[in-house]
Amino acid sequence: MRFGFSAATPVIFACLVSGAAQSEIVLSDEELAWRANNPAVTIAVDNDFAPINFIEDGRPVGIAVDLLELIEKRSGLDIDLTVDRWSVLIDLALQHRVDGIINADMTAERQERLLYTRPYYRVPQALVVRNDAPPITTPDDLVDQRVAVLEGTSRVGYLRRHHPGVTIVEAATILDLFGLLIAGEADVLLSALPVTHHAMTLNLVTGLRVSGVFQTDEIDSLHIAVRNDMPRLQAILDKAIADISREERLDILAKWLPQALLQPQRNGAGVALSD
Repeated sequence: MRFGFSAATPVIFACLVSGAAQSEIVLSDEELAWRANNPAVTIAVDNDFAPINFIEDGRPVGIAVDLLELIEKRSGLDIDLTVDRWSVLIDLALQHRVDGIINADMTAERQERLLYTRPYYRVPQALVVRNDAPPITTPDDLVDQRVAVLEGTSRVGYLRRHHPGVTIVEAATILDLFGLLIAGEADVLLSALPVTHHAMTLNLVTGLRVSGVFQTDEIDSLHIAVRNDMPRLQAILDKAIADISREERLDILAKWLPQALLQPQRNGAGVALSD
């Protein structure tokens, strides 16, 4: 696996995993022919979505990056990573300037240009408020609230569809979102629970608390979205994802998540639900 940044910096690192010699999944004749003509594919990876994917010591790392390494072994493809901010990468994907992008939730606009693999993880969403604020435990509590979300993400569309009364406040990074909340420029922050927990712990954020956790297929499922003129790539990636065992996925999660977040996964349980 190699990576480079999508901006002018032409950084390409040596291959970590040799693809074609390690294929384990069974491909159709059409898929084998496509792979022979397209041995290397470019997948876009967000640089600020820790612990799912982020930059550490100049290299992309995280849950999704580890999963891509397994997909590379299973598929026989060489995967090159293009790294940048999410808002930049989703535009590259929609313009077909990369072959695929990780973690792109399904939206009507994106499905006009992208094909989706099966999900490889489902990620709970966190509702974060200031310690002195009343609790917001479910999306139904968002009425008339100012909600901070990462710019260019599907959470923006989700809120507009289901909670049109909210005021959406967008920012480029999770730390910027914390800042909006602490400064009183937003009432609640909506973000992926593992990302929120990681950022609050790593940056010693105080004065904020996770007030509620919920799940919805619209913004919880992590897929790889590929350009819609590459259905063979979608099929190959789909087979590779399906071949990764539950134990392998849990091993990756255990590497990046604290036990408090991991335990429901190991027990086969989800978040707590009301009656």
